[in-house]
Amino acid sequence: MSPLEEGEKVEVLKLSSAEASESEMFVTVEWMTEN
Repeated sequence: MSPLEEGEKVEVLKLSSAEASESEMFVTVEWMTEN
């Protein structure tokens, strides 16, 4: 695997984990405002 592909994979992982935590926070806020 080339270094470029490695770097791209890391970027994708960072992005997906950031999106996941953002959606988790959004769900938490929704839940808190409901109760």
